[in-house]
Amino acid sequence: MSIEIKGLEEARQTLQNLEKFASPNNMKKIMNTVGNMVYNVTMESFENQKSPFGDKWEGLSKKTEKAKKGKGRILRLSGDLEDKWNIKASSNKVEITGNTKSKKGYPYGAAHQWGTKRVKARKFLPIDDDGYLEDNLKNAIEDMLIKELEKKLD
Repeated sequence: MSIEIKGLEEARQTLQNLEKFASPNNMKKIMNTVGNMVYNVTMESFENQKSPFGDKWEGLSKKTEKAKKGKGRILRLSGDLEDKWNIKASSNKVEITGNTKSKKGYPYGAAHQWGTKRVKARKFLPIDDDGYLEDNLKNAIEDMLIKELEKKLD
């Protein structure tokens, strides 16, 4: 005996749409969007001279101010730290990297993000000290994911 169940066409279509949403090509596009969102928040930090968490960057030391001759913004001299970022997305992750090093070879971005004995921390990445995303960015990413999923399910 065989029984045919009818009325599940919509459920089948929904599952097919979910499968399309989770496809490697679509996920790579989504990961690229996430990378760009993180990048944009990072750039806003440089533009506004404050962390993504709203903390204003500490002013320049007198030595740095003298070297800059009163020109330019905080964390802006050659432009390498702000300008040399890469976004690399795959279907299951995204990397946003800025590998700028000082003339002496230390990782310039890390020194400013977390500080050193000589360098004051001026956070520009939207992650806290425990590695968690800043709440507004996290919420924006979640909203984007929901909208993308809803598009596929409609």
